Amino acid sequence: MKKNISNFALLSLAGNISGKIFRYVTIIIIARALGQDSLGVYSFGIVLMETSGVIARAGLGTGAKKYVPMYLNEDKHDHVLGFILSALVVTSLLGVAVSGILTFIQPILESNFDAFSKETMLFIWGIPFYSLMMVAAESTKSFKDTRFFVYSREIVQSGVALLGALVGGFLLHSLSSIVVVYLFSLFLGAIVAILFLYKLTKNLEYQGAEFSTKKHVTYSGYILLVAVTMHLISWSDILMLGYFVPATEVGWYQSAYQTSILLLVLLQAVNSIFPPVASSLFESDEIDQLGKLYRGVARIIGGATILGFLYVSLFSEIILSIFGTPTNESIIVLVVFAAANTVAVVSGPAGYMLSMTNNQRLELVNTLSVCLFNICANVLMIVNYGIVGAAVASATSLILLNVIRLVEIKHYLGIKPISQKLVLRSAPLIISIVILLILHATLQESLVAALVVGTLTLLSYCYLMYYQGLNEEELQLFNSI
Repeated sequence: MKKNISNFALLSLAGNISGKIFRYVTIIIIARALGQDSLGVYSFGIVLMETSGVIARAGLGTGAKKYVPMYLNEDKHDHVLGFILSALVVTSLLGVAVSGILTFIQPILESNFDAFSKETMLFIWGIPFYSLMMVAAESTKSFKDTRFFVYSREIVQSGVALLGALVGGFLLHSLSSIVVVYLFSLFLGAIVAILFLYKLTKNLEYQGAEFSTKKHVTYSGYILLVAVTMHLISWSDILMLGYFVPATEVGWYQSAYQTSILLLVLLQAVNSIFPPVASSLFESDEIDQLGKLYRGVARIIGGATILGFLYVSLFSEIILSIFGTPTNESIIVLVVFAAANTVAVVSGPAGYMLSMTNNQRLELVNTLSVCLFNICANVLMIVNYGIVGAAVASATSLILLNVIRLVEIKHYLGIKPISQKLVLRSAPLIISIVILLILHATLQESLVAALVVGTLTLLSYCYLMYYQGLNEEELQLFNSI
């Protein structure tokens, strides 16, 4: 079944932007209506739920993106059904088990973490719903169709959670109400994702469900360890901050971090469609095509993100003012994380590149090593430098991980992520940077000015990219595969 990548990449981009806006506005509402202390409690609960949920998901969502396209190409529809059914059942059972364990050790958590509260327990009870929703939604991507992930996760779940924040924050002034509605949004998102999975599989020709348990468990086991370590690299700082610093500082840290990850929107859009496509190309031994796809992605999303990083750095204080009066430390945190996330985007979907080309063990070693470094660095830096230390430790870990991945892609796959041709075609980026700097120096700093500068700079970059056009490698990205 042929699909046009550009259509789904565009839909994924729109969905990612919508979902990020919904989630970003949600934390703004909590900060404005209930204060940074409540945002710190909310953030800690989200991180604890999602980190525990990674264990419950057991790498099954990524496993679906690896095996389902392969089974579809081989017309093994019984195996498709077997994998999806087993994934949904296993993640549900693991979610209940993880939630039960955390409930049992609640007294220990409550006595050691300042940000732990009754709302945190609600998040713990939401682990089964979160895990089921994510595995079901991610499995829909294995059909090379991003629509259903966007509808279930980005629109339904994030949209309902935003409505809950509006009502709970401004009308009820209750963080508990916000969290209860958030749990309902997870349940609703899971139901919607499962219904979409049924729609995708109901017309397949199969006699019954075929389970290749050993192969799936082995692969998903590696992916689980990679996912857990990656999540710890991303979120161990929040968990440790919840232990070492007051909830208010956790709130400001989360405000800065959530702002910085808006720069990841293009990479996440690409990640929605890249894994099954990369898996298909690798299984077909089309390494040259895969390399062109990867380089095209890197150039297109990298330039826009570099521009975004400069914009965030110039207007960091104004941007954070939407959460209240920002502290100097939160401004530094924002710039540090923005730099690290920019490196991640410029590196492209490097992690998936390794995992989808039978190098999942190598990726596991990468993430385990960097995770250990990240945890040690966070402990040392948080004790001495608070939230700024946490940001520096986590950002350094993220940059290190992506550099390692790029070296390995070149060594093991023979693919140069960044070619001389891409560097020579950076004129739109350079011109847009000049425009950004001129506008920043000309206009008086304010929120309105920041919006005007951002809009004009983005439009300029888009026009220049359109005027320059795409080269042969980049056209590969938009060909039907």
